[in-house]
Amino acid sequence: MDSLALSLAQLSVHPKNKLQFFYLPGEIRNQIYYYIAASLPKEIDIDRARADRARAISETISTLEQSKLNQIPLTRCFPGITFANKQVCGEIVPILVANTRFILQSDANADEFNRFLDYLNTRKCVQSLAFPQISRPSQNLCFTQPTLF
Repeated sequence: MDSLALSLAQLSVHPKNKLQFFYLPGEIRNQIYYYIAASLPKEIDIDRARADRARAISETISTLEQSKLNQIPLTRCFPGITFANKQVCGEIVPILVANTRFILQSDANADEFNRFLDYLNTRKCVQSLAFPQISRPSQNLCFTQPTLF
């Protein structure tokens, strides 16, 4: 029994030859991120995402924690690995944004999406936007579209 305890004590919790994720070449990490992106929905309805987030926040956490989460828009639309650390976030979010179609149905949605793009600095990665509720203005009216980009 003592020899078993001694053997267990000699085992290292952190093996010296452990392969760490960030030691992998960037190309391999990107392939992993693309694999993750392929498993996610291809569209994000920002209105629904805002409602889901508001409901989840109000049900689960305190008011102080809510204000911290509100600083990061659209957090529930992406997998948890996205917010593991700054490097992962910086590497995976552009891939996720480029592979997702964002649906905006109101000015509030546009503001939320704009906050998201500003927060993660991914404006140049957006490939697809949809505006299903916006119709063409009549000839008599002056129409100015809010600027997202």
